[in-house]
Amino acid sequence: MQIQINTLIQEKFKNLTNKTFSKKYINQYIVPIIKNINDSKNDKFIIAGSQGSGKSTLTAVLKLVLEKFYKKKVMLLSIDDYYLSKNKRLKLSKKIHPLLITRGVPGTHNIAALRKDIINFQKKKFPIVAPLFNKLKDDISSKKKIIKKAEILLLEGWCCGSPPISRDYLFKNINRLESTLDKNKAWRQYYNFQLQKDYKKVFSLFDQQ
Repeated sequence: MQIQINTLIQEKFKNLTNKTFSKKYINQYIVPIIKNINDSKNDKFIIAGSQGSGKSTLTAVLKLVLEKFYKKKVMLLSIDDYYLSKNKRLKLSKKIHPLLITRGVPGTHNIAALRKDIINFQKKKFPIVAPLFNKLKDDISSKKKIIKKAEILLLEGWCCGSPPISRDYLFKNINRLESTLDKNKAWRQYYNFQLQKDYKKVFSLFDQQ
């Protein structure tokens, strides 16, 4: 079965990235993740990483293998699909800080909706109707993701599982944009407070990160 799994993983990576991953790479980095999830008594996992690191690709591969070879239905959620609407971010930018019009940092997600969907998974309250975000339109899509049943939940996102930043570090590492547009550090303090408050509550629901 392992040969079949490796072949399927290679094909999926090729299809999604147009790159060929060696079997050595797959056995060293991908297969252990799959085995860890499959063998774990836990059922909720976070896949985190910086933008462009391959989180969505990895979770798609994990879902495919776990469902095809281990017969475990996987629910995939991306924190990106929980971004606030353009209108709500506009209101937030006027109330808190202009930079919050741009989606990305903690505080620009509908974190309450994400928490609700995770809790519904825990309680096995299906179907779960999750949002989808249209990045081309920079707004919430009219389409929804409907999850009828799942045994495993994977949440992927760049800030998923991130703890709040220490005050000293928060005020030291400032780039040119921030030094110009966030001189009083209101934007930084706002998103860090969100990490400390509502986001922490969501991430604490997870077994492994």
